[in-house]
Amino acid sequence: MLPFVKKGQGEISLNPLSRRLPNEWEFSTPRGVGKPGGRQGAATRGGCISSNQQLTALVPLSGKALTASSYPTFFWSLPPTSAKKVEFILEDENDNEIYVTEYLLEELDSETDSTNRIIGLTLPKFAGLKPLETGKEYHWKLTLICDLSESTGINVEATIQRVELDPILARQIQEATPEERVTIYAKERLWNETLTTLFELRRSNPNDPELAAAWQKLLNSVQLQTVAQKTLPDDTISE
Repeated sequence: MLPFVKKGQGEISLNPLSRRLPNEWEFSTPRGVGKPGGRQGAATRGGCISSNQQLTALVPLSGKALTASSYPTFFWSLPPTSAKKVEFILEDENDNEIYVTEYLLEELDSETDSTNRIIGLTLPKFAGLKPLETGKEYHWKLTLICDLSESTGINVEATIQRVELDPILARQIQEATPEERVTIYAKERLWNETLTTLFELRRSNPNDPELAAAWQKLLNSVQLQTVAQKTLPDDTISE
């Protein structure tokens, strides 16, 4: 029996989900914020994004996220683009490429071509890809390839570190509802789990105002207000 779990679940049920999420995900402004090669792709002359929107990695302002998953999902906001292909690269601490994949972008129809899309890519558990190791940092990079004949494009990048869950915390998560898990993940600052779980809830219940408020607050907490206002969860890619 875990009294803490019961108490937490009772408290959770009384408060809207949005009120249980932090106003600020990180407690201080990280150094180097806004430098090139970060979570937002810099606009390029003659590029494949014509609007003032940007390719954006959905990560905290520092560019670093924590996860408890051995095969996490990585998310980004994709603005309207004429690009045909996206490349994803995951590197270990020594800059060795451990996973590389490319996929062609589907043409947007006339009803969605003026909006951003949020897309997630889940690391596959096959093809010899080892799980992320606890305590180690990994670097990931997403490149929007504007010209198939060239290797250059618009890119974003970030880091991710896997942490090990305390057994009691792992049990709490296992016994919790999806909404309760969002709260637990956020309290532990497990960004990828918080975002992934809320993403799935929002996508399954697009007209739920409370989930919409929670989604916006979570993105606001990492200063992604523009993404929160203009973008709805779209799809995930499983290799």
